[in-house]
Amino acid sequence: MALPSSSSLPPEPAPGNASRRLLERTSLIDEQVLSLWPSLTGCALCAVGGYGRRELFPCSDVDLLIVSSRTDLREPLAPFLRALWDAGMRVSQSVHTVEECNEVDDLNIELSISLLDRRILAGDAALFEKLRDPRREQLAPALARITRERHARFGNTVYHLEPNVKDAPGGLRDLQVLRWLAKLSQVSIPVPAHDLIAEIRTALHLAAGRDQNVLNFLMQDECARILQFPDPSDLMGAWYREARPLHQACLRRLDELEARRSSLLAAFRDRAARLSNSDFSVVNGRIYFRAPTADPHQFLRIFEFIARHGLPLSTDAEDRIGHFGNPVSITWQELSAIVELPYASEALRAMHDTGFLLNIFPELAGIDSLVIRDFYHRYTVDEHTLVAVTSAIQLRKENNQFGEVARETPDYALLLIALLFHDSGKGVPSEHHAEASVEIAERALKGTRIPATQLETVLFLIRAHLEMSRLMTTRDPADPATAATLAAAVGTSERLKLLTALTYCDISAVHPGALTPWRTTLLWRLYVATSRHLTLGLQTDLAAEGLPARYLLTNTAEQIAEHHNMEREGRTVAIKREGAPYRLTVVTPDRPFLMADIAGALASFGMNILRAEVFINDRDWTINTFSFDDPIRTLELNPGELVRLEAFIEDAVAKRRNVAELLQGRARPRTTARQPPRVAADNDASPNATLFEITAEDRPGLLYSLSRFFSESGCNIETVLIDTEGRKAIDVFYVTRAGQALDETETVQMREQLQKLTA
Repeated sequence: MALPSSSSLPPEPAPGNASRRLLERTSLIDEQVLSLWPSLTGCALCAVGGYGRRELFPCSDVDLLIVSSRTDLREPLAPFLRALWDAGMRVSQSVHTVEECNEVDDLNIELSISLLDRRILAGDAALFEKLRDPRREQLAPALARITRERHARFGNTVYHLEPNVKDAPGGLRDLQVLRWLAKLSQVSIPVPAHDLIAEIRTALHLAAGRDQNVLNFLMQDECARILQFPDPSDLMGAWYREARPLHQACLRRLDELEARRSSLLAAFRDRAARLSNSDFSVVNGRIYFRAPTADPHQFLRIFEFIARHGLPLSTDAEDRIGHFGNPVSITWQELSAIVELPYASEALRAMHDTGFLLNIFPELAGIDSLVIRDFYHRYTVDEHTLVAVTSAIQLRKENNQFGEVARETPDYALLLIALLFHDSGKGVPSEHHAEASVEIAERALKGTRIPATQLETVLFLIRAHLEMSRLMTTRDPADPATAATLAAAVGTSERLKLLTALTYCDISAVHPGALTPWRTTLLWRLYVATSRHLTLGLQTDLAAEGLPARYLLTNTAEQIAEHHNMEREGRTVAIKREGAPYRLTVVTPDRPFLMADIAGALASFGMNILRAEVFINDRDWTINTFSFDDPIRTLELNPGELVRLEAFIEDAVAKRRNVAELLQGRARPRTTARQPPRVAADNDASPNATLFEITAEDRPGLLYSLSRFFSESGCNIETVLIDTEGRKAIDVFYVTRAGQALDETETVQMREQLQKLTA
């Protein structure tokens, strides 16, 4: 009998039959395994894990356990296992004694968990009967711990754009945790619907032809086709609707388990019970309605109660609120009373999870579980919104300069409401989601009777919520024109602080690593420069030796002294680490293609360039500064490499190395989607330079190619700003000719040439 591999299963299974197909596949594998088993004495051949549960997905491992005390099994088992592999099975096998199986070992807790799903296939039944389930108090705490750790690896959220359907919150592993805890407790636990999740994993294995569990954008297209969804967005919406209650059920069981075990939690429950009032009871740390029926006003009060105390809703309260499907009116006083309290983010998330937020603001329905595909964001739009709100509340507790800005910001509730609506426009067809978000927020908030001045501030923050992130990555923060542009947009120092805090939280909520130290530095520099412009103004005269004032703003006194020393001593290259990024300084007589060769040398060495700037003094010497990071920590782990990199760059500057040849060996990274290039040109952004903004798919040597283009065109590169969002590179060049901006005709021609170059 042929092995039922992924190729022999139906290529396009009908939806709704996942459980049946898993049973059928498991039965076929059983027959194949038993036909090859050599009938060894003193052994019990067992199926464990997913195979033991009879839930064998198309490309999953076949988990086998041989229970035996024999020490001579290696030779007789080898032909059996080899035959299974030759038949195309992915076999995962282990051999243990009964004593080893019945012992709960923290170093091998996975064995004890897998044995919960054991069943005998062949061999000594009496030996199999000696296997015992571990006691609940032995295994349940470890199971809870590793489940919490797994949830934390995925940010404790269901709403990933490319979820792992097996291990992420709301995935099949949460279902198994519920079943395992039920078996350990010997009680029946109702399990939320999960057949669609099994359907998706089955389709994912079939589409990928391997044990792939990440539902990435490419696989979303394939699985939507296989499962007959009209669009991948429909598939993902169905995934979130099924994954969310499964994850919530898992969390409730973990909370109950941990609450029963912890004396600290028991003491907390006793204290929390004292918070009970005439409307709500607090039992075991969760909030219950006292009255058998509740109206919308009590619902609002229970969310204010959460915002004040940070306690979660009981399952009964969640169900009662979740089944209430009518519109709810809320006043600005009621809304601000919630968002001004210390646990406002917990209250807003509870509103979202029960669906009550949409009862209040149906205008937010468009972003509920909304997937917008890019390689930068990690979460759905609604989850990004809630993470941003949480970040904003946490920011006021942070011991850094942005925390100081947040604490100095008046009307912080307005910032939280602005974050709640800042991306709401992504749910409607519009080229400019910020403007669409303004329209949605204005319509929704007017119903709360918010005062006009406060509404104006909220709408300003929503309209401008992309402005600082745009300027800090596409404009030079040290250019007086950049600070002047932002100052004109915000108008006051108070609004600047609000917008800075919002930008910080918005970027932080994209994904855990989005707000890099470099972006943090850029945002702070932009805030400081704009704050100074609003209060003191900026000097635009030339500094000494023909250098622009920007040189004094972007370099410390120590750095300026170092530049003079390098020129005087004839030292060409210096690399220092300044915080997270490295700073490369090259001081040398000017020549054509100098910046391109330096950029190419860094790229060929595997460095990521963050920023580049060029200054030319009145003696025609150039001061080239590059900020770069080392993604695989080559320089940190191998100190000798820093010396080699300096020598490498010196050779490139002296034209002793052909940088173009070095870059040919660095391959373009593989991607599942191509970023269409875009080139914009601006003669008004800076008084003395033309600005070119190139957005393209990132690749090694991109900055080198662009720099060579400008040099070949006879332009001087004054400043380069580099930023990456996922696989998208954003490179901004300030270029001049004879110290002035380019004329309009030349600007248009060069923009068209750059478009062809990056295509």
